[in-house]
Amino acid sequence: MAERSTVQRIGDVETMVTSFRRHLRAENKADQTVVAYTYAPLQLAEFLRDRGMPSDVASIHREHVEAFLEDLLGRRSAATANNRYRGLVAFFSWLAEEGEVASSPWPA
Repeated sequence: MAERSTVQRIGDVETMVTSFRRHLRAENKADQTVVAYTYAPLQLAEFLRDRGMPSDVASIHREHVEAFLEDLLGRRSAATANNRYRGLVAFFSWLAEEGEVASSPWPA
């Protein structure tokens, strides 16, 4: 099993979430919204890493996110999966606006 590097690369989900959190706070989003919207991509990154999938934002595609949501639906409620979905839509839309990804896996 490969050791996880302590140095984060630019484009890692965790690195981008820090900027995304700043963006949400600058937009004066409610604290609970900030928590929910930043937790979703962090949970996705953990899921991807555990399965040997890419966690660099430019390498994450719709099928990766759908696998995460499918797994989540098998373990949690539909409401929880919907909350994560909404957080991921917001995160990937923001990444597209910032030019970190070519486009979001979902239309805005």
